[in-house]
Amino acid sequence: HLVHKERKYSKIKDKEFLAALKQEFSQVEDTRWDTYLAVVRKAVYSADTVTSEEVRECLELYKVVRQKA
Repeated sequence: HLVHKERKYSKIKDKEFLAALKQEFSQVEDTRWDTYLAVVRKAVYSADTVTSEEVRECLELYKVVRQKA
């Protein structure tokens, strides 16, 4: 993960972090990263519940990223 590679990524804004993710893991479609960040924001800032489908998509994305790491 980017945060594990360089601690500086833990303190950047969402937009910058998203751009870094897209650059570092260019094999992943941009729309998947956009969806991922929307789910993270929902989980952190919203009273709405994250759906099992959203969790599943994040898990699948994690598996792709983990293969590259």
